[in-house]
Amino acid sequence: MSKLVGDEMIIGVSRPENSPDSGEPATMSTGDDANGDDSDGLVLQLADLVPDGAGEVALYAGKDLPVSLLSDAPLLDAGVADTHVTASGLDVSGHRLYRFANGITVYCPEALRITLL
Repeated sequence: MSKLVGDEMIIGVSRPENSPDSGEPATMSTGDDANGDDSDGLVLQLADLVPDGAGEVALYAGKDLPVSLLSDAPLLDAGVADTHVTASGLDVSGHRLYRFANGITVYCPEALRITLL
């Protein structure tokens, strides 16, 4: 499921009601242990994401759904956002951020597991 909010594409995936809540913290990998197999999660191409006017994209997905983000652009920075509202009005304060050389910054909640490939 995805929807456009202002100029920002929000991609959301619902977790099945019967899936257990593992309570595990979010993890981030730069692809060293990633096999690129999308059978266990969602695979997105950075080039397919539609950023807002400030080059920002917010990703939201089920807590137990791993997301693999494929990118030809090098990762310049990763961390946690300070107080910040996107150009389309989404408050991403405290979200993880991934800034790429192509000008796109991806924000996601800490509970979302992202693997960069």
